[in-house]
Amino acid sequence: MGWSAWRVPVGVEAMEGTPWWQVRLSDGNTYYFHRHTRERRWFFPREEKKEGAGGIQEGIEGDLQVDLDPEAYEDSEPTEPSDEEDFVFAPEDIEPERSQEDESNEKNDKRQKFFEMLQEAKVTRFSFWKNVHKQVADDPRCQALDKSDRTKAFDAYIESLNASGGTKKGKRDETRANSEQEKKTNVIQFRRMLKELGVRAQDDWELWKEELDRDPRGKALANESERKKIYSEYMAELQEAQKRVREKEKRRITQVEQERMEAERKRRKVAHRAAAEAFKTLLAEEIKDPMAEWKNWHPILAEDLQRRSDDVDFEEQRRLFKAHVRELRERVESGFRQLLEEVVPPSKKSSATWEETKLKMATDIRFKRCPPSLQEALFWKHVESPSK
Repeated sequence: MGWSAWRVPVGVEAMEGTPWWQVRLSDGNTYYFHRHTRERRWFFPREEKKEGAGGIQEGIEGDLQVDLDPEAYEDSEPTEPSDEEDFVFAPEDIEPERSQEDESNEKNDKRQKFFEMLQEAKVTRFSFWKNVHKQVADDPRCQALDKSDRTKAFDAYIESLNASGGTKKGKRDETRANSEQEKKTNVIQFRRMLKELGVRAQDDWELWKEELDRDPRGKALANESERKKIYSEYMAELQEAQKRVREKEKRRITQVEQERMEAERKRRKVAHRAAAEAFKTLLAEEIKDPMAEWKNWHPILAEDLQRRSDDVDFEEQRRLFKAHVRELRERVESGFRQLLEEVVPPSKKSSATWEETKLKMATDIRFKRCPPSLQEALFWKHVESPSK
């Protein structure tokens, strides 16, 4: 719904001493608009609290009697135009231009409410806006002012507090003392946070950086370098404390305990050596193939009836297995090279072929023990090597 062509606002006039405006329509009718409550009436209320007055002034015109009953102020419909037409007006259609005095009064009112908010927040002359802002940022009285006006209003409030706070030197001393105290408090809170989070002496700064930056107790410090500095000092203290604990524990151990520990260490060393020798014996009994692989033999060795692999850890078993296979391969290769020197002496190296040589060595045990994948490579290495 909207305005008809013959019924639109054409003029506004403020009713002196009241918050009401008289709005003239293009069809000759008038209505009244309350600029604070945005209430609309066809007739001006006869009893109204005037702005700036101490009470309610009664206005009686002619023989009209004013009833204080709220029902007496119900909107009444005019005979014309029809009551079916829309009675909603856009603020820009009816609001007159605001005077500089109105704007100034509104700004002063917002400023005064901002001061009241600071007072409720227990702001002192030693407070800083960057800290106070975190506390009051969501308050409507703070949001009512522009960002630049907030800082100016805060400075003005602090100046008003300083006006009753003693000499300038005293103020500077107090401000400096308060700043130092606030910094100490922030450091204490930050260190307490590190303790609550369970930061350990070996933890790196990057491990905790993001969480410390998000926490309000971390943000209370000036910047990341200061947080990192305090973190490093805290780490140094933890490490020093651990060192003192270790030294104290070391002093607590008696000579008898040290001797017992040394005896236990020697016993474990002997037991480990015996277990390793037993496992080596198992390898000698089971592993004859110089090309054997650990992944294939590990399950088999674990089923040894004498349980000779139980007392040797996995990595030690694998190390001993590889050493045994390497020794087997070296023995086999050594025997095969001796056989090649016998079958292919230096005088026959130039004319020797692998197929002929293989037939000559086929019945020798040294040939059979050498894996086929190594035989030809060792042959050509022998033939191409210079004669001694």
